[in-house]
Amino acid sequence: MSKLADRFREIPKHLQQVTSGQAEQARNTNLVEFLSGREDLVKVDNHGRYRLKDHDSLIIRGSFYWWNSRGIEGNAIDFMQVYYGMDFKTAVADLTNSSFSTDTKKRLESATNTVQVSKEFSLPTIQKDMRRTFAYLIKTRCIDKSIVQNLAKEKLMMQDERGNIVFPWITNNREVVGAELNGTLTDKRFKGVSEGSEYGYGYNISIGTPKRLCVFESAIDLLSFWNIYKGVQDVLLVSMAGLKEEVIEGFLKRYPSLTEIHLGVDNDIAGKTFIESVQTKIKASPMLPPNQCKDWNDYLKQKSQG
Repeated sequence: MSKLADRFREIPKHLQQVTSGQAEQARNTNLVEFLSGREDLVKVDNHGRYRLKDHDSLIIRGSFYWWNSRGIEGNAIDFMQVYYGMDFKTAVADLTNSSFSTDTKKRLESATNTVQVSKEFSLPTIQKDMRRTFAYLIKTRCIDKSIVQNLAKEKLMMQDERGNIVFPWITNNREVVGAELNGTLTDKRFKGVSEGSEYGYGYNISIGTPKRLCVFESAIDLLSFWNIYKGVQDVLLVSMAGLKEEVIEGFLKRYPSLTEIHLGVDNDIAGKTFIESVQTKIKASPMLPPNQCKDWNDYLKQKSQG
């Protein structure tokens, strides 16, 4: 395992340092607003009470919830722990959105209002119904529900009319210049790149002030890595949608602050050959998934299954 992966493994310790201010903010989170877009809410009355569509007896109002059929109630943190099975630190991070850096939040806010698509590129036809995407990523790929919901809400992940997941390639100027596509049928694998996507780009998540570049063979491997190391900071996560040295070159040119390159490619012959090729040109460290797993999603699934 690479030294970088070793350092990331230590990051969850930092999440133990939840300040009283963060905890207070999390407890007072308006659950109605927070859950809008995440869950199907049904209005109960004109006094601000709502219920979850799939749970008639689970009532929320403001920052409190009452699950009458179970005889339990509590604040927003309690809800996250009971309903999503989160621990205290993860619940606080999700409610305060502290898992996203300030830079990422700005990009998310921008994407929420409008997705600026480059004149030279056209997104596939996008549909609002994302149930296939959610089911595939959460159930089949074991990606955390909160990550999937946030990316979908902020238009950093979409679904096309064929049911494929669309991972938009967003530039520093918040323009979409391409997209990686991933099928959602478990019995028929499909991966591709949308026609007209710009050379040297890829799906990317910028966290903090990027000093390290971590590249992966697919957006799902990128999200799997992020899922495992949620506390990682100052890193640019990039999917090459394959094994493409030009993607690494492109991001190094656009991000002069990057001083470390880590190759989170598949643990197979093609991946190791790619590492050797890159290392003949630039200084880069292998970051293969642990436990002899083929890729980072396999490692995530292994961890999820205990």
